[in-house]
Amino acid sequence: MKETYNKVHPVRLLRAQDLHYPAHGYSALGNLNMQELILYITGGLLIATLLIFLIVGTIISNINYLVGIEYLRIRIRVWGMNLRKFSIADFSDVVVGVKGSGENWTTTINIKKIRNNGVSLHRKSGLFRRLNITPVDPEEFVEKIKSHPRYHGNR
Repeated sequence: MKETYNKVHPVRLLRAQDLHYPAHGYSALGNLNMQELILYITGGLLIATLLIFLIVGTIISNINYLVGIEYLRIRIRVWGMNLRKFSIADFSDVVVGVKGSGENWTTTINIKKIRNNGVSLHRKSGLFRRLNITPVDPEEFVEKIKSHPRYHGNR
């Protein structure tokens, strides 16, 4: 290898072929071959997917419904964080049983349980006019909403 020196600074100048880079350019992966790289990427994606399912499952299983003075609040039980709130005066009808789609804030992904034990709250306004939830006791929840002073039904 021919060494060349800069006259200003005595630094040895290197050519690209002296650095032993792969033919396609610099490799930040070191000595990983393609199979190892695919294995690491697949393992990372699998771990990320499992972590997302764990977080979403924790949130779904810890949803709580709180009927307040003016609003129905949908909260996460663990952190006490409000996810959504709906004005009780905006509900036009409340029924046990879910028929059709809408905005879903259910505590399960079991479709049969949602259809049989879910509560549909029909709204007067909003993008999704039907709100589907799964309280612990659906009949008690429906009575609680219907007996609320701000609930006026279809009036």
